[in-house]
Amino acid sequence: MATLGALMGWRDALLHLHANGWNADDIDEACEAVHVACDEGEYEGSEPGDLTLAQIQSVLNVQLDHRLLTSLQVIAVVRHCQNIDAEDLQRALHDLDAFAFEFTGD
Repeated sequence: MATLGALMGWRDALLHLHANGWNADDIDEACEAVHVACDEGEYEGSEPGDLTLAQIQSVLNVQLDHRLLTSLQVIAVVRHCQNIDAEDLQRALHDLDAFAFEFTGD
């Protein structure tokens, strides 16, 4: 997880997904699939941050570039936490357009 945090913060990850056409429902579904795979599925006993990008791609059954997969992984990790970042993420997902406007200043 430390490597993920060093690569990309959740705000950057969310903005990248949003800029590439992902909506809140798509992001939630992808994160939920990763968590299910870690909790009771193919990667049971693993944490989302411990999965390789190939494993995440396998769980999602899609072909995505490295940056999108990393973004999804970062969001999946934060989404599962019980902290202020997770709460802020949930608020941002509630209105992605407002988040993007506020975060980028556009």
